[in-house]
Amino acid sequence: MLPVARADVRALTDGDVREVFVKEGETVKAGQVVAKLNDDAERYAVASSEANLTRLRANVSVAKAGAKGEEIDAARQLVATAEKRLQFSRAEANRLNTAFTRTAVSDQDYQRALSVAEVDQQRLLEARKQLALTISPVRNEQLQALEAEIASEQARLELAQKSVEYAQVKSPIAGRVLSGTLRFALGDFLQRGAQLATVEDSSKLLVEIRVPETDVGEISVGDHAVAKAWSFPDRGYPGVVTEIAPSAEASQYGRVVRVVMSIDQADGKLLPQMTGYAKIEAERMPLIVAFTRPVVRFFLVELWSWLP
Repeated sequence: MLPVARADVRALTDGDVREVFVKEGETVKAGQVVAKLNDDAERYAVASSEANLTRLRANVSVAKAGAKGEEIDAARQLVATAEKRLQFSRAEANRLNTAFTRTAVSDQDYQRALSVAEVDQQRLLEARKQLALTISPVRNEQLQALEAEIASEQARLELAQKSVEYAQVKSPIAGRVLSGTLRFALGDFLQRGAQLATVEDSSKLLVEIRVPETDVGEISVGDHAVAKAWSFPDRGYPGVVTEIAPSAEASQYGRVVRVVMSIDQADGKLLPQMTGYAKIEAERMPLIVAFTRPVVRFFLVELWSWLP
């Protein structure tokens, strides 16, 4: 006996099982969350990427809008202050230079004044550069660089969001949950790809019949069949042949071909993996023909192979 569909419920990321939402035997829908893994690191990555995106988008808005009037005034004020400081330090250096030539001040004091003047000159240059950057419009290259950073951070955010979603272990199909260890799964560490449970859709049962290769030629899709399980020998389950395997395979009884029949109506007693026997209604023939088929086959195949 086979279910109409079967799928394994597997972890899509590494993590320890924090919550289990179903029990063995319960029916779940496709996409329903079966268990939840630890996702603290993934949620932190999402929050970090969202904060970075907010900052980058704000930078783009500021760059496109340009500097405000008060920002330009502040930059000009810095330039004016730097110019006055440089004027004072240069005048002080010139005064100490005159005093140094008359040996009125030490060489140390004179060198210190020169250093102060050089520092003030450098500060003035930096203030003027800052003013030029504040006044000048943003270049396209700068905007493109910011947009590239936003695209990269957006990709990281989407990956982090996927990781959070993967921490929710979902059922790929609708059906009944099968797992002898699901009740003890809480706290277990699952690696990516590890199986947590199996879900089977047994709303419609199939029967796999291993037909001897000598008889498969008499069977066609659509033929009527009846199956009996060892568990319920007093009940036959009718159906029709829906599939015939494209190749034969080895078994303990010789070569066989797998034939699948669909049961018309299941009463809820049959369970997947039960075994039994089945009969397929194939071509009708006289009784004498049916009983002499092995002999005829022997002459037509094996004896033929002996002839030169």
